Amino acid sequence: MFEQYLRIKEGYPDALLFYRMGDFYELFFEDAEVASRELQIALTSRNPNAEAPIPMCGVPWHAAEGYVSQLLNKGYKIAFCDQVEDPRAAKGLVERAVTRVYTPGTAVEDVSLEPKGHTYLGALFWSADTDRGGFAWVDVSTGYWAGLHVKKSQELWQWAQKIAPRELLLPEDADVPASLHLTDIQAVRVPLRSHFDYKRSAERVLAAQSVAELGALGLEGRKELVQACGALLAYLEQTQMQDTKHLAPFEPLDLGQHLLIDDVTERNLELFRRLDGRKGVGTLRHVIDSTQTPMGGRLLEERLRNPWRELAPIQETQDAIAWLITHPENRKKLRETLSGVYDLERLSTRIAL
Repeated sequence: MFEQYLRIKEGYPDALLFYRMGDFYELFFEDAEVASRELQIALTSRNPNAEAPIPMCGVPWHAAEGYVSQLLNKGYKIAFCDQVEDPRAAKGLVERAVTRVYTPGTAVEDVSLEPKGHTYLGALFWSADTDRGGFAWVDVSTGYWAGLHVKKSQELWQWAQKIAPRELLLPEDADVPASLHLTDIQAVRVPLRSHFDYKRSAERVLAAQSVAELGALGLEGRKELVQACGALLAYLEQTQMQDTKHLAPFEPLDLGQHLLIDDVTERNLELFRRLDGRKGVGTLRHVIDSTQTPMGGRLLEERLRNPWRELAPIQETQDAIAWLITHPENRKKLRETLSGVYDLERLSTRIAL
């Protein structure tokens, strides 16, 4: 059994391997010591009377989601190793394989997510040859993804800190500003060739979005943004272990249409966090959030984070709000109807996955 375990673990050295045995997921060796410490569960040993007993701990498979959430919130990566053949048909040891990898930036489980917030995975690429850069981000739980193309590296990093992805994919040789180390963003170094190669990236984007040309997605002439998008898709294919066609149409952010509020200004205005760093009560979002659905809450976050610069969409929004204010009966009926709507974005994603 340990020969199989070690062979599988070798392919995921940076992840905690949850190895399915009956009704439990078991962890062994260093993984068991880490999980025992972080989850405050008992650490036992396999073959305790042996000269070198093997540390182990386990969690019930039906309750694994809660334990996974705790580990993801602490920045750990988890690989689930499940039985991939019927034990009754197995001749000897049941065949097992990793069926999915969980990371802080790719969580789709409800216990790991804010109902009205986004959990982002980001990818950033800057080209010194062209003095251009691209930053893309995706919420795997909803399928929403977007990105931008800029001419200043400082602006690129400002956006990365503003969006604050749980994980930020970077080329192995990327220079990271000191300010990033002061955030909760977890930098993930990935191979330049396999993740950020332009040709491969373009192919991944076209396949994921089922389009024939990059121009259909607003990506024509934005090579560095295509490379960032390609890195996201490559990472998702590795962790989700399936294609990424459940993603919504890509949304390129036009800086001419949206106002850039840097993270310092955002913090001082207490849009999403108070000055003490806490979310919730006391922030502007909390004060004005009267949304009835998780989708509405996330849309409010996007509108606050990326306010319009153009007059027309601002007036459209104001007109809609004015109508709701002056028609209280209609507003009441609409709120009652929406209050019974579930999180359709995340439900559809979980079905697709």
